[in-house]
Amino acid sequence: MKRLLLAGLFFVAVTAFPQNTDSLHTKNFANGRYWAEMNEGEKVRWIEGYEDGVQFVAAGHKEVQFEAVSCFPAGILTFGEVITSVDRFYSGTPENAPISISQALCVTTMRARGVQEAEINKLISQFRAASTTR
Repeated sequence: MKRLLLAGLFFVAVTAFPQNTDSLHTKNFANGRYWAEMNEGEKVRWIEGYEDGVQFVAAGHKEVQFEAVSCFPAGILTFGEVITSVDRFYSGTPENAPISISQALCVTTMRARGVQEAEINKLISQFRAASTTR
């Protein structure tokens, strides 16, 4: 009887909760839900760390230098402006929540550089589609 009860409890525990409980990451990358959980100071530190990573990659790997730098608005926007832009990207648009923060930064950079909104919207659609595939 005890085993039957334990087996029943295990079945309920396994089936009652979603198997993928990490909604803060999409394909192991922090996403808009993760961004929404951070306070202002954490967002600044996240952006600083991301910028350091971009500079590290750009300095050491000439073959990916353009791609690395093209998705970070260094020298164009302040950290505060970057945060405001990323906040705007995610707020009021729940379908953007699964999109990774690094992809949101690409959108921010494109807007800061004056890329046409139609091209940006096409890329956002691609990001949405990619974030829903496993």
